[in-house]
Amino acid sequence: DRRGCTVSTARIRRADRIVELRALGVDRVEIELGQRVRDTARAEVDAKSARQAWEAAASTTPAAICSSSDLSEAYAYRIALIQRSETLDTRAKQVRAQEDSVREKLRVAKTELRKIETWRDRLVETLRAEESTQERKAADDVAARIARSA
Repeated sequence: DRRGCTVSTARIRRADRIVELRALGVDRVEIELGQRVRDTARAEVDAKSARQAWEAAASTTPAAICSSSDLSEAYAYRIALIQRSETLDTRAKQVRAQEDSVREKLRVAKTELRKIETWRDRLVETLRAEESTQERKAADDVAARIARSA
């Protein structure tokens, strides 16, 4: 007879289901974080290679004899390279910020999961304690009946 229990097995099953759902949520965020980490690495490599291309172009000196159109073309090329480098640097910073945001989301999700697991574990402990108390009371009742009948 479990009418005296305040914690039911149905409640524990619901808590288990909530834990499962939270764990699935954590898994999804971990997968998203993995993708963001790859995106960040790719963006940083692209930005670095663009910066190196610009630095290589900026360090070359023009030929001893060249026309003004050659100088103008080289200047335009360097400007395009620096703009590309700046654009990719900005993109890398944005992707890094997205990664940091997902990392924070994962931290929150894991914290919530731990809270729910702790809650569920306390429910289980409470149920066990209540069952133990009921068993003890039943044993005491049996012992009292035996003592009265003797």
